[in-house]
Amino acid sequence: SQSLSPDPAERWEQYRQMLIAHKKARGTVVVSRRDNPTLNRWIENQKASYRKKSMTDERARLLVEVGIELGMSNEEKWQAKLAELRAYRQEFGNCDVPQKHPVLGRWVNKQRQKNASKKLSTEHTAQLVELGFFDGAVGVAV
Repeated sequence: SQSLSPDPAERWEQYRQMLIAHKKARGTVVVSRRDNPTLNRWIENQKASYRKKSMTDERARLLVEVGIELGMSNEEKWQAKLAELRAYRQEFGNCDVPQKHPVLGRWVNKQRQKNASKKLSTEHTAQLVELGFFDGAVGVAV
């Protein structure tokens, strides 16, 4: 692995390139602490910097371009995933997303688990029911 530049701007770009490489290899910008603790910490620091309004618009744009969700509330993130699920259903005719799906796999599984343990909000449950999410659900967590 290459050494990081002492120049902060160059180092920032090196991390961004590492993130792009990770996304190409894994199909996601989610970087676990176990997989790459340094890159995971860098991403968390970028999100914090954005929230504190100490990030340039250019850097924010570059991160969003890669796929990092900056400053989105949990509800906005949930609605974004629901929109992805809607698109998936439109393309495949069902909501039976494989667990290995890079964008929706874990999220779909989590919604099924939350539903099974009665931890899914009434509003979220209603939106998923409307979409046909629970119709003949495959791989329901028990």
